[in-house]
Amino acid sequence: MCSWRWSTTSGHVIDLFSTEVIKSFRVGRKKLGGHPLMTFWFLILLIAGIGMSLHVIVLIAAMEEPIINPTERDILFSIFFILMAKASAETSEDTMRNSSLKHYFASPVKNCHLVFSRLLKVFWYNLALVAVVMGLVGLIVRFQGMELPAGGDFYVRLYGVVILAPLVGFNVAVFTHQDGMKRKLMFLLPYGQIIGLLWLSLHPSLGTSTRLLYIAAMALYSVSVTYLISDAVKEGWAASVKSRDGSIFSFHSRRDFLPKALPAPVRKIAQGEILRRWRNRQIPATLGVTVLLAAGLVFIYRQLGPNPDIGLDLGKYFYPALIGIAIYTTVVVHSVIPSLTLFSRDGSRLWSLRTAPVEPYWVVTGKACSTLLFAPITSALVVIPASLALRYPISFVLFAYVASMTMYFLFTGMGVLMGILFPNFDESNRGAPDVMTMYIGLMMCLFAGAFFLGPPTAILERDRFLGIMACILSADLAALAMVIMFRYGGKRYGEMEINM
Repeated sequence: MCSWRWSTTSGHVIDLFSTEVIKSFRVGRKKLGGHPLMTFWFLILLIAGIGMSLHVIVLIAAMEEPIINPTERDILFSIFFILMAKASAETSEDTMRNSSLKHYFASPVKNCHLVFSRLLKVFWYNLALVAVVMGLVGLIVRFQGMELPAGGDFYVRLYGVVILAPLVGFNVAVFTHQDGMKRKLMFLLPYGQIIGLLWLSLHPSLGTSTRLLYIAAMALYSVSVTYLISDAVKEGWAASVKSRDGSIFSFHSRRDFLPKALPAPVRKIAQGEILRRWRNRQIPATLGVTVLLAAGLVFIYRQLGPNPDIGLDLGKYFYPALIGIAIYTTVVVHSVIPSLTLFSRDGSRLWSLRTAPVEPYWVVTGKACSTLLFAPITSALVVIPASLALRYPISFVLFAYVASMTMYFLFTGMGVLMGILFPNFDESNRGAPDVMTMYIGLMMCLFAGAFFLGPPTAILERDRFLGIMACILSADLAALAMVIMFRYGGKRYGEMEINM
């Protein structure tokens, strides 16, 4: 009787899982089929990136006094945390905020069957990613004759961590989407201790068998927790979908919190977008990422000192390049990615804006302002702490700050325009752009940023004052380009057809 019940349950889970995987495969094949050259280019970049990373690892391992010398526990825990965060993000977007799951919840399918099918989907995708990466690593190591500083026991422990990470990430995503702070804390506080237990179980004094035994126990515990919280998944899903389904015109405050200098249509639309992103916890999350980036820059300085020796007489460019990378990442997180979804995530509700007596240009500008208004704050959070820690002159601080604003103007215009030209009205992923559209957008931003900021940086090497003036000119040109893209985007927005 038990075996029959288990086979029936597992059959339901496998059926739901295979249906979702086949649907995702068909959608992915359709999208990739429209960009064969970009797909090939993406694979080339992936192989090149893994190859360069392996060469860096071998180079650091060969140094007598390496700049960074992480322990095995640090590496394994970092991999676990990255994969756990990836699984948690996928669960949040694909399960907890996926309004198309209402058909499953309204069907006679048991909650536990649906929950385990979603867990299996996240688990499968993470293992597939790791398998692809490890396969490429094996091929590169074999053909180039590398010797990585890792033994066989390391890979055994690595696979144990890889298996545990998506199980923990799935449950963390479910707990963070519960309705009410008390309910979230009630779930997260007991379960969150598993992350600390993993850190303790990776202690080098423990043998491989003992570590694997602890990891297997934590994996079994995570699966048991997933079974027990089947009803909580449905409740969290209902709360998440309900919180995001409000119209952008749901803001009816008596007092506006944006400056009166903005035109009324721009101000109202921007306020609605800001409130919706705040309610969906997108703004706090991106601000948290910015704070972590700023803290990471200071931490790296504390670890490596003011003059890191990276060879080839490039030490003086290390921290400026690192700050530039942090600024680029901040602008991408705060502006580019949200801009790509500003219109598509509204779906069929765009008709309310299309029929409103507002010019399309003001609609586009209002939505874009919801991301631009945070530019001064996030730029200061990244530039100022790192510059103060490094004791850079005020000229560098001004240059870096103006350069970050240049990126904001330029990247926001490009992101909004691509969001209008290539919308995705699929409600299952909340209008998020496909991988190729996002990749092309990020690459275009990277090249455009180099074009606008390359000459001012070269001038700064010769004369600080002229370099700052050139950077201000680039910021003006970027703002002009942004306005032109808004104008063109407003025209295309007025012609947009909503295909659901």
